[in-house]
Amino acid sequence: MFGEDISPRDVGQGALGNCYYLAAIASLANIRNGALIHDIFETKEPNSKNVYVTRFMVNGKPRYVAVD
Repeated sequence: MFGEDISPRDVGQGALGNCYYLAAIASLANIRNGALIHDIFETKEPNSKNVYVTRFMVNGKPRYVAVD
């Protein structure tokens, strides 16, 4: 899913106006070769349904979100 490394160049904006969020993600991708981004994903390997579970911290508590 991630390839060899995670890079800020992997982040690209589409039609949504979410550049503030993408800038934060690109900054995280620049730290420790993307280890912080890698750690957000609970699902590490591709699966047949292309659904991945991510972990976000909200008010200090983990929230798990399925991304498809």
